[in-house]
Amino acid sequence: MRKKYFLLLAALLTTSLAGCTIRFRTTEPKGENASAVTIGTETTEEKEKSETSEKTEDSANKTSSSASASPSKEAEKTAAKHFDSLKYRICRDDQSFDITLSDGTTATLPCYVDYIEILDESYPYRDEVNKKIREKASLEGEGQFTTEGLRSLAGYEDQMSHPAAYYVKGEISDSEIYNENGIMSVKSYVNEYSGGNGVFSKNIGYTLDINTGKMLTLPQVLHMENDDEGVKQVVLDAAMSYVDNISDWDINYFLNSETKPADYDFYIREDGMICYSMDTGEFGRANYLGREELPLDIWIDEI
Repeated sequence: MRKKYFLLLAALLTTSLAGCTIRFRTTEPKGENASAVTIGTETTEEKEKSETSEKTEDSANKTSSSASASPSKEAEKTAAKHFDSLKYRICRDDQSFDITLSDGTTATLPCYVDYIEILDESYPYRDEVNKKIREKASLEGEGQFTTEGLRSLAGYEDQMSHPAAYYVKGEISDSEIYNENGIMSVKSYVNEYSGGNGVFSKNIGYTLDINTGKMLTLPQVLHMENDDEGVKQVVLDAAMSYVDNISDWDINYFLNSETKPADYDFYIREDGMICYSMDTGEFGRANYLGREELPLDIWIDEI
């Protein structure tokens, strides 16, 4: 009876197993000839190789993608970088020359102009801005404050006094450069002596929006781009603080009525004060006020 019971149990187990698909796992002895652990029909070794290969390819793709995107990202980063100030140096374009006087002696006439050169290699507008600055500070052309103008005047030594003393000088002082809060403003003091009783001079200013690479006008700095009359009034109000009264003729003379406010010379002092540029010398507008510069009583960090 016991024997029949065991035979029946074995038959039932055999029948049950025959109707099933079995996923099996076997572990062979370890050693040099040992097989890999097997799961189903794929070995762990094969799966690991497959996964490693996929990870390697994925990593390579990411590296390739990153490498190809890197230059554009760096360019965007440079363009997006905010500059509060710029590294620069003061250079001099010296075009001094010699003339021979009537007595046979030689005299050197100083003829030079200083200018700013931007040094930051990471600054995206460096070449463009340096070119604009050189155009602002130039001895080229004819007329006053040029090399050819000075040569021409020196040729009339019989009609002019002291030709050996003639000169054109454009000078920049490092202490008069505003260079912060995303703005650089430079004042160049240019003066000329070509005989007579006085020296003719003027302050030439240029102001740069560092983060756009564009030169700013006075109306733009004052946020009055569409209000020319308002800009003129700002300048006149500043002038009136130094004189008791001013006539209509004086207003036209002082503001140079043919000049648009967008073309006014101005600069920002090193301390942040916005100033209107004036010509000086015997007949200069600066003499009219008794001073060489006209502060507008407006600070750049307050507008």
